[in-house]
Amino acid sequence: MNTLGIKLSVMGLCALTSVAAKADSIVQLSLFNPIQISDAEKEVTGVRLNLIYGVNKSMTGLDIGLGNRTEGDSKGIQIGAGNCSDGNVVGGQMGIISHVGGNFSGLGIGGLNLVEGTVLGGQFGIANHVNGDATGLQIGAGNHVKGNFTGAQLGAVNLVDGNVSGYQGGLINITKGNFSGVQDGYINYTRGTFHGVQGGFLNIAGEFHGLSIGIWNQVNTLAGLQIGLININKSGDRFGFMPIINGTF
Repeated sequence: MNTLGIKLSVMGLCALTSVAAKADSIVQLSLFNPIQISDAEKEVTGVRLNLIYGVNKSMTGLDIGLGNRTEGDSKGIQIGAGNCSDGNVVGGQMGIISHVGGNFSGLGIGGLNLVEGTVLGGQFGIANHVNGDATGLQIGAGNHVKGNFTGAQLGAVNLVDGNVSGYQGGLINITKGNFSGVQDGYINYTRGTFHGVQGGFLNIAGEFHGLSIGIWNQVNTLAGLQIGLININKSGDRFGFMPIINGTF
């Protein structure tokens, strides 16, 4: 091969390498970033295997490894000890710790599930936390939603900072906003207006509309029925305290 041919071959190889470096990757293999086949700035559509820790711009498909991180959005399934997506996630996360910087739509299973945005779907873990609104199902030792929640919470401690429409079942159920549905636990507390049924040892609510069954039932105002050993209506009604049964309609 003459000199011109060698130069052309080298130039062609460099051009192909440059194009490949800018193209999306179908398969990604990473030891730890930056020791990986595709650069962190690259998008992966297909399968990504992170032996220790891998980083990419976005991920669509199957993401498996010890530590999986996506700087943008993730669509598909993440399975690893630690899963982190800085953007939105659509699909599933399974790991010891899973974190979503944006919104989450799908199923999260693991020890600790954290979502900074909103959730549409289910979270199953030791602890589940959502910074925004959530719609769906939370099951864990501790469940916390800082926004509004629609669906069911099942756990030892269930806490919603906003409003709830649905069901809370656990040892301790706390809603700081309004509640519509059923609170079923050892201790049930709703700071705002309650519509529905409370059943437990200690039931406390603000403005109450419905049925409260427990040992100690306490409300600020009552439009319904209290059944328990101690029934307290703090509104100043002449039946402000009645044992066994108390009702105002």
